[in-house]
Amino acid sequence: MATTPFEREPATSFPAITLEAPGARFMRMGSDYMMPTLRVDDYVAVMPTDRWHYDTLYVLEVLGASVVYRCQHIGGGQIRITHDRHPADGQVIPIGRFRPLVLGIVVATCNVLDVNMLERGRI
Repeated sequence: MATTPFEREPATSFPAITLEAPGARFMRMGSDYMMPTLRVDDYVAVMPTDRWHYDTLYVLEVLGASVVYRCQHIGGGQIRITHDRHPADGQVIPIGRFRPLVLGIVVATCNVLDVNMLERGRI
């Protein structure tokens, strides 16, 4: 007679998983400007770059801070940069101005469900 997974003994440990992403940097969101896509305390994995690749999230250096923006090529060598929470407040910049600002391209997101437990590293 087969048992269901819930009828078995509980697991005593889970294997640690290593994220294999050479070169990736992880950045914690400290503000809600990218809501609803990213919330405060979520993380993004960022691959360093110094150029435009395609429409997606990028990390730009603005006033000395690393800031996530949604970036969209709108033609004519122009890039629209916006935050998801207030897209109407975005701006359009020439790609030549984008290049010196770009630090990286967001390649993954991690939505944190329990920041306190994550920081403690235990229940």
